[in-house]
Amino acid sequence: MNDPATTLLLTALAFLWRGDLGEQRACLVTAHAVLIPQGTELRAHRPADGKILWTHRMRESRGALEVPARIQAVELIRSAPAPLSGLLPPPDARQPVEHLAVIAGPAEIRCISARSGASEWRSAKSDGCLISLHLAGDVDGDGMVDLVGCGCNVAECFSGRTGAVLWEVPVTGRSLWAGPCGDLDGDGLGEVLLQAGTDLRVIACPRPRETRDLFVVDGFLPHASLPGAAGFLAVFPGAEARRYAPGGKGERVWEERAPLIGAFTLDRKPVLATRAGIWREASPGAWNALCRGTISAAAASEGRLFFALGEGEIHDFPAGATAPRRLVTLADEIDGLVTDDGGSLLVVITAGECRVYRVAEHGGAR
Repeated sequence: MNDPATTLLLTALAFLWRGDLGEQRACLVTAHAVLIPQGTELRAHRPADGKILWTHRMRESRGALEVPARIQAVELIRSAPAPLSGLLPPPDARQPVEHLAVIAGPAEIRCISARSGASEWRSAKSDGCLISLHLAGDVDGDGMVDLVGCGCNVAECFSGRTGAVLWEVPVTGRSLWAGPCGDLDGDGLGEVLLQAGTDLRVIACPRPRETRDLFVVDGFLPHASLPGAAGFLAVFPGAEARRYAPGGKGERVWEERAPLIGAFTLDRKPVLATRAGIWREASPGAWNALCRGTISAAAASEGRLFFALGEGEIHDFPAGATAPRRLVTLADEIDGLVTDDGGSLLVVITAGECRVYRVAEHGGAR
C-alpha cells in the first residue's frame, strides 16, 4: 500500500492506512489499537489496516436515564498487577503491555480496555462538571497512573486502577489543569501540581481523601510538568521552564521566544519542542539544541522523539543518537504527531485526516 502524498520515503517508515478524524481532531495509539474519538463514540482501529475493532458509545446518567454524552477527553494509562502485601511486583518483560482508555464526558469518567473495549470502571465527578482530564502520576503508590478531573467547583483525583476518588480539592472559580510532580515529600506517594482558581498548588495526599498543600508555584496555567530525580520541571506555554525543588524553591532554567509545542522525557532528560526548534537538557540548567527550524508538531515514545520540520518533513531522534534523521516528506501541512509507548507506530495528523505508519527499528535511504 502506497501513500500518494509521500514525496520521499525511507525504509524506516512504512505507510499502513489513512482515515478521517472526528470533530475532536484527536487520536491515541497503542501497539494494539489506534483510538479516535468521534463525537459521542470512541472507535478503535486495527493498526495494520484501519479495520474497526470495537466502538464504545459514551453515555452518562441523567436521573433514571442513560443519555449520549460528548467525549471531552481521552487518556491512556498502563495496566499493572495489584500490589501484594503492600509491595509492587517487579516488572515482567514476558507479559504483554496492556493499556486502559480513560474517557471523560461532561460529568462522568469511564475506563475501558484499549484492546477489547471491555468496561473496567465508571466514576462520576461530585459537582457534575468535568472540564478536562489529566494524567497525575502514581498518587496512591499502587503502581498505576492516576488521573485528575478538573472542573467548576472541585478538582478530584481518581484511581487509575479502580476509579475511586483519592482526594478532592475545592476551588474558587475553575480548575483547568493538573500534572504530576513525583514524590516530593519522600512518603512514596505522588504529588500533583494543580491549577485552582488563580493559584498553582502542589497537592499531597498522605491518606485517602486527606490533602495538604506543600507549596504554591509561580505562574498560572502550565503546559506540562515533568517529574525528575530532585523535584519537577514546570513548563509554561511562553515558552519558559522552571525547576522546583522538593522544598518549593524554584528557578528559571530555560526560556525561548517561540510558542511551545510539547514537553517530553527522552533518556530520562527533559526535551522541549517549540515552533523554533527542539532543546534537551544535557545537565541541570544546560540545554542543547537538537534541531533548529520551523517545528509544527512533535511526539515522543519511551525511546524516540518524532518531529515535523519545515514543509512536511518528519524526523526522528532515537535515544542515544547524536543527530536526528529524516524519515519521510509529505506534500501536506502536518498538524500533529502521535506515537505509541514503544515508538513502533506513528500517526500523522493533517487537515481532517490521520495517516498511520509502521516505524522500523532501523532504517536508511533506499
